[in-house]
Amino acid sequence: MEIHVRLYGVLREKLPAEDHGRTTLELPEGATVDDVLTRLDVTGHFHVSVNEEMVEDRQTVLSEGDQVDLLPPTAGG
Repeated sequence: MEIHVRLYGVLREKLPAEDHGRTTLELPEGATVDDVLTRLDVTGHFHVSVNEEMVEDRQTVLSEGDQVDLLPPTAGG
């Protein structure tokens, strides 16, 4: 199944610059958010949304065509 991924901030460095922080991954049925993170070698603290809904559980199962966004934590001052 195809999953669309957008990376923001410093996480964009996980992809080639010409991808502008966007990619499509081919994953097996039943793949989870954690599978996306593993495929992209993303570790650390950041926020994850699936189809514009924040998720805490990295074992959230994905479906064909889902949009996964990876966002660095925000800081204010």
